[in-house]
Amino acid sequence: MLEYYVSLYTDIYWTKRVFVALAFILVICTGIRIFQLVSDSLAVKDVEVGAIKPEVGYGPIPPLNLKTKSGFEDFKPSRFRISTVSGNLNAENGYPLENTQSPIANVYRIIEQPIDLSTTQEPLRIARELNFSQSPQEISNTTRLWQEGGRKLLINGQYKTIEYSNENLKTSATPQYTTTILTNVNQDILKNLFRRVLVEFKYSFPLDSYIFTIQYLNYDPVKNKFVISETSQSSYYRIEAIRSYPNLSKGDSKSKAYAVYPEDGVSNIYIILINSDLRDQFDTKNTKVLDQLVELKLYAWPISTSDPMKNQDIQTYPIITPQEAYKRLTNHEAFLISAKDSATGVDIEPQSLEGVELVDVLTVKLAFYEEPIFSKYIQPVYVFIVECQHLGKKYILNYYVPAIAESYLLL
Repeated sequence: MLEYYVSLYTDIYWTKRVFVALAFILVICTGIRIFQLVSDSLAVKDVEVGAIKPEVGYGPIPPLNLKTKSGFEDFKPSRFRISTVSGNLNAENGYPLENTQSPIANVYRIIEQPIDLSTTQEPLRIARELNFSQSPQEISNTTRLWQEGGRKLLINGQYKTIEYSNENLKTSATPQYTTTILTNVNQDILKNLFRRVLVEFKYSFPLDSYIFTIQYLNYDPVKNKFVISETSQSSYYRIEAIRSYPNLSKGDSKSKAYAVYPEDGVSNIYIILINSDLRDQFDTKNTKVLDQLVELKLYAWPISTSDPMKNQDIQTYPIITPQEAYKRLTNHEAFLISAKDSATGVDIEPQSLEGVELVDVLTVKLAFYEEPIFSKYIQPVYVFIVECQHLGKKYILNYYVPAIAESYLLL
């Protein structure tokens, strides 16, 4: 009997010890887990825009209609070198970075405009303000064309797109003002001068969402086009309005973007004026700017950029990475849009690049491509700014690479 009690006591003793040990281990494990949870909650994590699930609310969309600059189709350098300031392919405007996984970007839907009474009445009013007196030619049920005395006006009344030119002023002006007259102008001066033209024919336009650039021009009658002035004097200047976009992707408020355009990168929205003293052009009592207006182009497709997180007219789509875009560039699958002399900004001929084998990639950025024709959607493109040298001269080339992943395009 005594042995039984001793054995029972021993079993109870060791059982208690086991329970105490298990309880101690449980407390230790619980403490470690609580510490991990607290640490995780306090840790700062980097969340990439690309981690957000794309919306793809429009379904598959049409591919961009991009073309290489005429005459440069056979230019295919054998070597590309990354010579960006950062030494990598991070987008200059902040997104996407070289290591961004599954990046996404906005696609903007052009807001369709109704066909109503204003479709025909507004073009007639504009034509009267611009002193056209004859009846227009009907190009379509929404488009009218006026041609009088060397002047031409084309208006789409549905989307209020306007093209105006005055052939009489293309050869009459002579270089009499140096380009220094407008060298130090700021954005406000350029915007106000642009607005001044629009006000004179009572046309409302949202200029606050645009930035402005200026180029000094002369008219080449042989090429029948305006060219960048290579001297200190010019007969004309062009003010371009370039649309700015508030962000590249929903949820990303830091990375802004701008529109890019076809045809040597010239904006779809610009005015060309005879180069004269700005004091004359701002003298509202004695000078009418429309008398100096050589060309005007307004193709500003209506889009909504307000409250992007809840805006169904903005959808996010998967895009290729900067490395994939760079690979397409090096495989000659990109589109060469413009080729200019680095020192003067003057367009060059294809033969200037004969013998060039090495080009340096200076900049990569994401932008939004706007066409001068209705395309329903405004999509992102990668823009590569490339430099090359040949026979002692430097040239700047602009390439576009469509950004939307091909699986989301109507191919």
